[in-house]
Amino acid sequence: MNLLTALTTGNTTGTTGWGGGRGFLYAAGTWNGATVTLAWSPTAAGTFVAIQSGVSLTANGSVALEIGQGFLKATLAGGDGSTTVSWGVDITTVTQH
Repeated sequence: MNLLTALTTGNTTGTTGWGGGRGFLYAAGTWNGATVTLAWSPTAAGTFVAIQSGVSLTANGSVALEIGQGFLKATLAGGDGSTTVSWGVDITTVTQH
């Protein structure tokens, strides 16, 4: 999966399905003190909870995650009127040799 969505301050994305397993959250943009946090729910209409400690970003980069099948949603908090950050999640694939 490769999802890329632009966020502005105080904005939450729609949900996206997640097949479960290892992956990473990545984000880049103009931060101005903002934080992108990723949340998970077993159903699209369910209550979303923060994914394990540390699955958030405050600057351009990526962070690993491992979570069961369900739905993901990102929220951008803080920043100012010129804050805009694009974020995505991608699955980690392991190749055996």
